[in-house]
Amino acid sequence: MSKVSRRHTLSFLLASVASIGLPNLLLGTSKPILRPNFVVNRFSREIRELLKFAPVGSDVTFVVCDTETGEELESFNPLRSLPPASVMKALTGFYALETLGPEFSFQTRLMTNGPINDGTLEGDLILVGGGDPTLDTDALYDLCKLLSGFNLKTLTGDFKVYSSDWPSIDSIDPDQPRHLSYNPSVSGLNLNFNRIFLEWKLKQEAYSLSLEARGLKARPSIEGITVKLSDRTSPVFEYKKLQNNESWTVARSSLGQMGGRWLPVRNPTLYTGQVFQKLAMDVGIDLPAPTVTYSMPKGQILISHESENLRVMTKSMLKHSTNLTAEMLGVTASSNFSPVSSLGASSHKMVRWLEERCNLNGVSLVDHSGLNDQSTISANSMVSILRDSSMQIQIKPLLKKIPYRRKKGQKIFGDDIKIVGKTGTLHYVSTLAGYIDKSKGRNLAFAIFVSDMRKRRNLENHQKENPRGSTSWMNSARYFQRLLINRWCRF
Repeated sequence: MSKVSRRHTLSFLLASVASIGLPNLLLGTSKPILRPNFVVNRFSREIRELLKFAPVGSDVTFVVCDTETGEELESFNPLRSLPPASVMKALTGFYALETLGPEFSFQTRLMTNGPINDGTLEGDLILVGGGDPTLDTDALYDLCKLLSGFNLKTLTGDFKVYSSDWPSIDSIDPDQPRHLSYNPSVSGLNLNFNRIFLEWKLKQEAYSLSLEARGLKARPSIEGITVKLSDRTSPVFEYKKLQNNESWTVARSSLGQMGGRWLPVRNPTLYTGQVFQKLAMDVGIDLPAPTVTYSMPKGQILISHESENLRVMTKSMLKHSTNLTAEMLGVTASSNFSPVSSLGASSHKMVRWLEERCNLNGVSLVDHSGLNDQSTISANSMVSILRDSSMQIQIKPLLKKIPYRRKKGQKIFGDDIKIVGKTGTLHYVSTLAGYIDKSKGRNLAFAIFVSDMRKRRNLENHQKENPRGSTSWMNSARYFQRLLINRWCRF
């Protein structure tokens, strides 16, 4: 009697996915409702076979249901709570859109408390943050150009920066390495997603380093943030924060001929003021060094910058998975009910809102972006939220298409099936949630969470940016998710 090894089974399934999606045995029937017991048992065996392709030793939870009837078509560990990673941004977007409205926008204002006479402002100039997570160097440059239209050349008072009543948070996840740009500070006055661009070039055996607040219209450097080379071998980056400046050192041995990367800024309010001062100088306005004020300024609004509306901002957040945007949307929505002092307090308000809205339980969140792996939710709760009619109106049209294809430019299932969703990725965490729409059949909502928290918890600090083995683990998790999606497209 011949034996079929697991390797042969894997080869057979891979070949089948490449040609027709999945073998009929794994795809199930087109009418899974009211299956007899022997069919349910057969499907259980098929799920067990699919689970063999998930990363070894990992936790798995998934649910797929009919969006109209709520009928659960298939699940595994549906109540197991795992980190949602960036899938949580879909929940945050829903929370913000429902609370603030799709036309809501953030305002960044320039205020004065005195008149402008003969090019001199007799008083203070105050840059007031409104929580805009998308404010960038180009927007500040435009404000400076508008300011120059008032024939302003100098001022007798101070140049102040104010971050409003938003909480000031050093980093989204304190357990992440300090140099990761996707783990920035959170403030009421943000710039360039609270990042600054480091560039290095090797010339005649000597490195030149620069830090720039890069935009398309300008790329100023500032004195408040510095970088120097170090002869150490590790760590690659070291950071120090003082009251009015930040300093970085980078290991010389880690640099190649040339390159660049974004580094986080930990004092974004002051950073924004310093960049504005430099840009103002370029248009002929002499401002003193900025000072941070912690009380609401009094005066009149001279000019302001308005962000894109919340719907457009949410779509961009879901597409590019920007953590700062998610945190600011969540904090702003929570502040609409009452002031908040931390991400934890804000996310707790979002949890209570979701629980009341969708009748959930077992949801525990500590942020709004999913960057912190202490946030957990079950696939069952995630799908319950996806089924909400307003969720489908507000968020579903903003989600990215998920193109599961067999060849470049060729779809597996044809034009009658549309898959949209949000992915989430942390080291040893891979998540996917969204919708499967069929022009001739039922529409589905699904959530798939895979994680290995033992491996993630055992990472040393120097391994957290790029741990060995995480890429192969992630490929396995994504392949497993693809198998499930392919299967559900046949339901």
